[in-house]
Amino acid sequence: PAPPACDALVFSPLAARAPESRATLLALLSSLPAHVLRVLDVNLRPPHTPWENVEPLLAAAHLVKLSEPELALLAAHCGLGERADSITAERLFSASPWRELVVTRGPDGVWIFPAPTRRS
Repeated sequence: PAPPACDALVFSPLAARAPESRATLLALLSSLPAHVLRVLDVNLRPPHTPWENVEPLLAAAHLVKLSEPELALLAAHCGLGERADSITAERLFSASPWRELVVTRGPDGVWIFPAPTRRS
């Protein structure tokens, strides 16, 4: 089927736990027009979100939203240590193809790493 007409798609690895739903989500992401913003809410919930399910979604995302604890898990997985600080977030963002990284910090607010010079 054709992808729905939309300006953005928000998705999560939790929707990719079963092989059939993972295949459907990946097919949908690959069929979206280039202008559609792909927003990944990381939602790392081990053991329900194995890295082999998360990695293709990270690669398909334009904007990634995660929490400080998820930042620490993702940074460790990427070989950047286990710190959940703004320097680690900036390093992760700089090494990614994402347009934006949003790190929620509970009562301490949010870090946002935009990339005004990246593709739009």
